[in-house]
Amino acid sequence: MTTRRPARTGVTAAPRSRTRPHSLAPEHLGDARAAGALVLAVIGSALAITALAIIVSALTLPGRYPADSAPPDVASLGILPALGGAGLLALAAALAGTSVATLLGARRVRPLAIALGAVMAVIGVAGSLVLMLSPIPDGVTAAALFALAVTAGAGAFLLARRRV
Repeated sequence: MTTRRPARTGVTAAPRSRTRPHSLAPEHLGDARAAGALVLAVIGSALAITALAIIVSALTLPGRYPADSAPPDVASLGILPALGGAGLLALAAALAGTSVATLLGARRVRPLAIALGAVMAVIGVAGSLVLMLSPIPDGVTAAALFALAVTAGAGAFLLARRRV
């Protein structure tokens, strides 16, 4: 009596390929770049929602005042915030779109996603400085813009890294 298992004849397992790590990241990006693209896509989506809220708030500004006590130029007060919200919406949609396209493997889109992430980081730092240096500083909003800047800069940096 033997304790050896009988050998199977004709059935051999194929050798495993070790070229790709066990990860959910797309193979063309790698883990760090995919994380950067995901961060930029989330930031773009969140900013698009914020931009829509700014536009709606600006367009409904005249309705917040009673008809008898409204400022004389109440209709024109919401024009500048609505235009700023539209610009932010375009930039946020471009950031989210290029980041998702990078994740999906579109060619020649990654540099644009990196550039848009860097632009968002610069805009976040500039907005934070403007809020902190204004006559009535708003620390909470300035901190949120600075956090946006750091996160967008980190996402752009990770996406710009060379593949290791």
